[in-house]
This record gives sequence, C-alpha cells and structure tokens, in this order.
Amino acid sequence: MEPSIGGRISVLAAGMLLAVTQALISDGIERGYANRLVRDISWAAYMRSMGKGAPAVMRTLAPNPQRRLKLAMDIGLKLEFTEPSYHHRRVSVSGGDGFDMLRCPIADYLKSQDASDLCVTAFCSLDFGIFELIGLHLERSGTIAGGAELCDFRGYPHAGSPLRDA
Repeated sequence: MEPSIGGRISVLAAGMLLAVTQALISDGIERGYANRLVRDISWAAYMRSMGKGAPAVMRTLAPNPQRRLKLAMDIGLKLEFTEPSYHHRRVSVSGGDGFDMLRCPIADYLKSQDASDLCVTAFCSLDFGIFELIGLHLERSGTIAGGAELCDFRGYPHAGSPLRDA
C-alpha cells in the first residue's frame, strides 16, 4: 500500500488498466495494440474529466506561458506526484522548468506485474498530451518504466508534442 493518496490512486488506476489490458490480450488482441487501446481509453477518460476545463483554468490563472509552466509543475508535484510515494527533485532548466522523478509507484507496480511496456504506453505517454493541452511542451529522454534511472521532465512554455508513445 502506497503511503500517499496520490500514490494509492495511481496504483489503483494502474491495476484497473492492467486488468483491461489483460482482458484484451486474453481475447486475442496483440499486446502492443492492447496497450495502445488502453492508452486511448485513458486519454479519453482524462479528456472527459479534465481535458476541457483544465486548459481554460490554466490559461486564466496563468496567461503568461512561463508562469503557466511553473504552475503546471507545482500542481503536478503537489497533487499527483506526491511524496512519499513518488520521489522527485526539482531541477533548473534553461528557458523552462523541470524535475527528475526518482521513484514512480506506477512504474514499480507495473514492473512487478511484468507490464512495464503498459506503463510507458498508457501512462508515460499521456504527459506529452497534457502539456500540449495547456500550451506547453514536454521533453523527456527516458522513463523509469522504460529502463532509465529516472524520468526527466523538462517543460517549456510553448505548444509541442502531440500525444505519442513516450
């Protein structure tokens, strides 16, 4: 059991999406395609719950893109990626803002279930689309789930990458 609410919610969501993926695979869907279907389901759920209002709220609270970037990073670290379940450190980024994720309970859980590929496809990749929705750009060279030591989130105040595989 994860010690923070953000970690508990994240692992519960990962478990639900893993169950959907396993059901698709057991019905004969190829694993990679099942992962992409689950990613698309996750994105649709996000858009339904947050996707329409979040961009307007972010642009209203922080019309300046640099301030919006800082606000987005702060919200992510304080509401979703909460300590002690997630371990992260803020880093200085020229022209942007960033943090390194040192521990991700979603990556840990899905690795324990031999499903790191699901984590990369259905969780990590969503970050790019979320940044784009609020008029920001995310760059990342690796993810814990993908085998890197950390997830390096580097955000910049301009529109960027579409939803894509991480």
